[in-house]
Amino acid sequence: MKDMFAQLFSTIPLEHPPHINWLVHLALLLSLAFLFVLASKSRGELMVKGIFLILLLALYGFFIFLDFSWQTSLPFYHCRLAMLFLLFSRTGSKFKQFWAYLGIIGPIVAFAYPVLYNYPFFHITNISFVLLHQLLFYLSAAYLYRQNNVTSLSKREIQIYSFSLTVVMAIAVVWTGGNYGFLLDLPILHTRSLWFNTMFLSLLLALGIRGIQECFFSFKTRKRLAEEGLV
Repeated sequence: MKDMFAQLFSTIPLEHPPHINWLVHLALLLSLAFLFVLASKSRGELMVKGIFLILLLALYGFFIFLDFSWQTSLPFYHCRLAMLFLLFSRTGSKFKQFWAYLGIIGPIVAFAYPVLYNYPFFHITNISFVLLHQLLFYLSAAYLYRQNNVTSLSKREIQIYSFSLTVVMAIAVVWTGGNYGFLLDLPILHTRSLWFNTMFLSLLLALGIRGIQECFFSFKTRKRLAEEGLV
């Protein structure tokens, strides 16, 4: 047990992050499909929130007390911010609705292109990477399912929220020198211009949020019509 906790909270990094093969990629993505179905039934949401909070506290406890770095430990990543705002922003607001949509698209992107920490897979950082993204996806989907009278975010609102979020991350990048929001080095493209990455990521985020919103509204509409026997 002592050795397990020592590895779980180790501060000795590996030279490279652990490798994930395509089968694990596929399993992670399929887990989101399962959680989407589970969220539609709103099963175990209170328990999920409890586990979610425990994992968040464990992760930030590790960052703050054992391995703090201005470049990596602050919560200026899309999904980390979505985790906080989904828990603490006002229910029913368009602001929370935006974060819930981000909580859907973020884990999909994270599992399609995972960027793990330079620690063993059985470490609080990498375990949290997997579990917190899964729980974020579940809680976001469950929240959106419950909001029956939600009006869609306008294109302008999505653009404003997306641009404002990316600018805040850009300020954090300038202040700390960290690659928050991947603005110093975008995955796959590996572009290193902060200005280009800020504008490109804002546009990409706005398009992604809009697409998730349209898919979600379409899915809920079809589900409601099916329940009413109209399709």
